[in-house]
Amino acid sequence: MPARELATAGEQGCALDERWYLRRDGSRFFANGSVRPLYNAGGEIGGFIKIARDETERRDADEKLVLSQAQLRLATDIGEIGEWDVDHLTGKMFWPPRVKAMFGISPDVPVTLDDFHSGVHPEDRERTRAAYAATSDPDLRTFYDVDYRTVGKEDGLIRWVTAKGRGLFSADGVCVRVIGTAIDITERKRSEERLRELNETLETRVAERTAELQHAEEALRQSQKLEAIGQLTGGVAHDFNNLLTVILGSVDVLRRPNVSEERRVRFINAIAEASERATRLTNQLLAFARRQALKPEIFDPSASVRSLKNMIGTLTGPRIRIEARRLSESCWINADRGQFDTALINMAVNARDAMDGEGRLTIEIAGAAAIPALRSNPLVAGDFVAISLTDTGSGIPADRLECIFEPFFTTKAVGAGTGLGLSQVFG
Repeated sequence: MPARELATAGEQGCALDERWYLRRDGSRFFANGSVRPLYNAGGEIGGFIKIARDETERRDADEKLVLSQAQLRLATDIGEIGEWDVDHLTGKMFWPPRVKAMFGISPDVPVTLDDFHSGVHPEDRERTRAAYAATSDPDLRTFYDVDYRTVGKEDGLIRWVTAKGRGLFSADGVCVRVIGTAIDITERKRSEERLRELNETLETRVAERTAELQHAEEALRQSQKLEAIGQLTGGVAHDFNNLLTVILGSVDVLRRPNVSEERRVRFINAIAEASERATRLTNQLLAFARRQALKPEIFDPSASVRSLKNMIGTLTGPRIRIEARRLSESCWINADRGQFDTALINMAVNARDAMDGEGRLTIEIAGAAAIPALRSNPLVAGDFVAISLTDTGSGIPADRLECIFEPFFTTKAVGAGTGLGLSQVFG
């Protein structure tokens, strides 16, 4: 290469070069130079002179700039980002084809700032103008960050664009350029709109489904009410029919002539007993409905339990041991004593049947700070007395516990109980 440069300089009077050179220490530098011939007195070439300039730093900077520009182009291509540059003083714009496409403009068509403002959707135009004015205002210098719609100049299509940028100001505070980026977000906006519509539709469907479920639940509750009423009326009719059979049969016998005094007394007693049973049945139903005539009085439940203990022992039989706990502590309650005693007796009879005549029945009285919540009844705080009966009998299956207070529900054999004992206790 040096030989060719000398030959060129000899022929043409000058030879230019730009290349890498090696120093004596092995490092290299990039230089450009010129070789010129030196002439002697006779006009012949007697030698050459070369002037070289070290351009290593400039070349490194150029290479870094080229690399940076390539990386920027790659990043913008991958992110589908368009750059824009506005000469604020002249209104001229630099728009690459990607940005022009966002405004429906062909790549080779020149554009100005007016093309930008006229290409923005009329509903978004004032907002974007205000944002650009604030960015180019020397006193504000805000960051340009706007989402707007465009109306294609050539195709009329509506697109969504998100643009960001900032102003560049001279030393005396004059805005000379506004540069930034723009990204087409039309698909994202469409997806957001579809998602919003889907959410609204979903909310409507959920509301409709909830209304259907509520309607079904209401229909189920109504059906359950009717079923319960049917069971109640059927049970009442059955029990009263049995009592009326006894009464009507006894009356029919008494109407016959020549009835002995003994038979007459026996049938009159049967009528009286059936009537008393009918009265008790009515009272039990009233108790369940909480419509019974109550006569509350203040009394000591411990004393009442002690007085009932012997009677309960007679009902349960000698093979059932009755234990009473915490009866020595005096406490007073306001309740109907007759209903209170009837409730204890009903539960004692149930315990006797569950133990099959043999076991242990424990009656316990203790203070309570609240009446626990049960079904539709909320918790009630206060000073109360809790009376509990525990037996060693067979118990009731867990899946049937919810039914124990229902009228005419019983786990006993047919004819062994009316199923009104615990419903009366509940009332």
